[in-house]
Order: sequence, then C-alpha cells, then structure tokens
Amino acid sequence: MDSALGTAMSLMHVETSTSDTLITEKHRARRHYFDHVTGKHAGSVAQFAGKKSLCPKATELFLHIGFVPGNITLFEGIECLPGGCIISFQDNRWKIDEQFLYRNVIDAHKYEAVGGAELARIGGDLFVGIVARLFGGQMPAVVPLSGGYDSRAILAALLEVTNARNILTFTFGTPGTLDYEIGASVARKAGVTHRAFDLTQVEVTEEKLARIAALTDANADLFQPVYLLDIFDDIGTDHVVWSGYTGDGLGGSHYRKHKSEDLGSALDTFVTSESVGLLEPRSISDEAKACIATDSIYKGVLDIHEEIFFANHVERLTTSSILPNHLRYAVPFMDDEFIQFIWGVDFKYRRDKTLFNQIWRTRYPQLLALPLKSNWGFSTELPGSIKRLCAVWDGGMNAIRPSYVRRSTNYISYEKKLRYDQRFFRLVEGMIRRIAHVDLMAYGIDGDALLEEHRAGLRDNSRALTTLASLGVIAQTFG
Repeated sequence: MDSALGTAMSLMHVETSTSDTLITEKHRARRHYFDHVTGKHAGSVAQFAGKKSLCPKATELFLHIGFVPGNITLFEGIECLPGGCIISFQDNRWKIDEQFLYRNVIDAHKYEAVGGAELARIGGDLFVGIVARLFGGQMPAVVPLSGGYDSRAILAALLEVTNARNILTFTFGTPGTLDYEIGASVARKAGVTHRAFDLTQVEVTEEKLARIAALTDANADLFQPVYLLDIFDDIGTDHVVWSGYTGDGLGGSHYRKHKSEDLGSALDTFVTSESVGLLEPRSISDEAKACIATDSIYKGVLDIHEEIFFANHVERLTTSSILPNHLRYAVPFMDDEFIQFIWGVDFKYRRDKTLFNQIWRTRYPQLLALPLKSNWGFSTELPGSIKRLCAVWDGGMNAIRPSYVRRSTNYISYEKKLRYDQRFFRLVEGMIRRIAHVDLMAYGIDGDALLEEHRAGLRDNSRALTTLASLGVIAQTFG
C-alpha cells in the first residue's frame, strides 16, 4: 500500500505550501486542502505526510451516502477548502477573505426578450467560443464519450475548432450497454480516432485501489474511478482531458419546478437520495448532517435543493469519481461565460433541460440524430411511459438472466461481478473484514451478512459493499 501511495504522489507533482493566501478554483474541479496540524495547504490529501486518523463525523457520512460532502474530509484535522474563494492562513487556521457568488455576476434581465430558438443559437455560439479559447492548440484533445449529450457536444464543438485527426476519443464500460456502444458509434460518425476499453477484462486489485484513493483524495467509493488507472496508463497522462463536468446538472437535470426554502427538508431529501443502503437515512446524527454544505457560491441563484446538490454531490462526489489529481482537464460547461448564460435565462428553460438539449439539437443535428442513452438507444425522444417500460424490461431481464447486464449500466455491473466473479468477491470480502478503524457493528452494519445476502441473490447490496470495501482500503492506505 505504501508503494502505491508513493506512486500516486509522484504523478501529481504537487507540494505542500505555507503561503499566506490562496485562490481556490470554483466548482473544485481542482481541490485544495488544509492541514490544521502543520498549517500547510496542498492540492491533495496525499501530500500531507504521516498517518491519518478517520474523522467520526466524516465516517458516518461516508457510510450513509458513500462520500464526504461539504468542507471536511475523511481525516481528522484536514479540510477541503471551499471553491471560489480568496483564503488567508494564520496560526494553523484558514479564513475566507472574499468569496465569489454567482448572484453577483448573473444578469437575470439580459435575455428576457429573447425567444427559445435564438437562445439556442446564442448558447451554441458561446459554447464553441469557449471551447476554442480553452483548446489553444493543445493536441490531441482527449474526449471520454458516453451515450449522452454532454460528451457529444464537446466533441462536436472541438470539431469546429480543429481537425478530427487532433482528437482522441474513448469509451469504457461493458460491451452491450448503451454508454459503451453509443459512444463508439458517435466516434465513428465523427471520424475521430477512438479507443474502447472493456472493463469486464480489467482486473481490480488492492494496489490499484490504493493508488486511486490517493489520486481522488479518498473522498468517495473507489470502485468507479479505479478503472481510470488502466485507461490512462494506456493513453498517457500528458494530454488535456475534455470532461463533461457537469453539463447535465447545469442544464437542469436536478431542477425542481416547485421551489423549497425549507433547509431541513432539503437536507433530509439529500441524505435519502444519496443513501448507499448501509444506514437508515433518518438515523444520521445532527453533527454529521451539519457538515453538509448549505452556504455556497450558488446561493441566491439555485433552489436550496439544487444548491445542496451542486455544493456537495457535484463538488465532492463527481469530482472524486471522474477528475483524479494526476490529469489535466478542460471543463467547458463550467466556464463562467456559459454558466452566466444558462443560469441567466428564465429558469423555465431548465425544466427537463429544455434549452440545454435544444442548443445541441440545433447546432449539431447530425450527431444528435444518433441514438441517446436517455432514449434507450433510440434517436427520437420517447414518451415517458415508453421509457418506463424499457426500464422495467431491462430490470426484468437482469433479474432472470445471470449473463444479462442492464443496458443502462454505467461502466460495469458490480451487482453481477460480486455475485459471479469469485476472485472479485473474495477481494471485497477481505477488504471489508480488515476495517479495523471503524466499529461497523456500532452502526448496526454486519458486513458478513451483507456479503452473503448479495451472493445468494436475495438483494443487490453492491453499492453498500463497494462503499465498505473502499473505506477499508482508505483506512489501510492512509492509516
């Protein structure tokens, strides 16, 4: 484990610092951390020397929702500094001297008289301009492709500013699933060089999990990002990766028609919706719940539910899952200009991602004529009733056929892998049984019972089990 941690740290090229001030990146695509013991700050938890003790409040949150939200980390005395801030340091403490707020820069009246079709044209022009500015001739541009809008829009915009030969795309997942197959078909249509990584052929090991724990700051389930190691060991890490972070949410995937200002209700909804199935959501302590960020750069622009989602799920889970520290990224959707536009129009256009989707359909009709994951592999928009039938069929086939993998699966089915891959089952079992730093029974968690229940097909405990195994790896790697 120590060698894996050292390897990961050597890739990051980040050092601790005792400088008096720091400007943190909005949205925390790049994170900054502060160690109260040494008074130093760094771009990665792994850069702080010495063994680390698990923080009880953070551990409780991790067991509830599978990641650590807000500004705390899994480790005592180490915090993830809030994004979009000028922060000063003194006497082993930090304080915010100035904080960026979107409400101060978004003009809610700028587009009042502009219709939907014109907004779609403006949004497309703006996005291509952003991509051109960020591209700056850095080749090749590496684009992870899925079956959705975000990655397809980035690829199409790049094709407007550079030749197809300067772009490398890749998909990763399980053959036969929508993301894996649709992404490949989009690449063929675009005429770019494409790689496909079949994750069912990739072995997960303790050494890889320890490496990805260091590269993702040990903040979330390690079993999603662990595959990025094999992919970028193959592709290389000296390219700019064009990430769709986080166009879907920006466009309105979590927009609520009926607003709520009830903070308590919003926090309960968040914990319930993020639950990994280990603990009853209502059992979360007030001390742990208080660590969920509720005052952020999004305040005054988004409904309290969306604000909590962005400040916690997006900034602490999404970043840990898709943006490891050893890579360089371009995140065009999170560019200030695009956010000021998409959040500056009437929010009715965010309902069902109306404007966001229309921008890409208007500008890139050929690529958007290809199948979409959200339409279950069809190119035309399906009625909600048909989508629900597709989901029922997908789930039914998954239940009755051991060899079937849900077409909607993201990356790989740990439900099936834990049930039918004995080597992988034993790996997870071993990591769970080595969690010496946490008294699972004190939380009412019986790891052995969860394992046997899953293996017997009585219940899908895959997310709970990978969360527990991740905690075991993290405790051993950093402890």
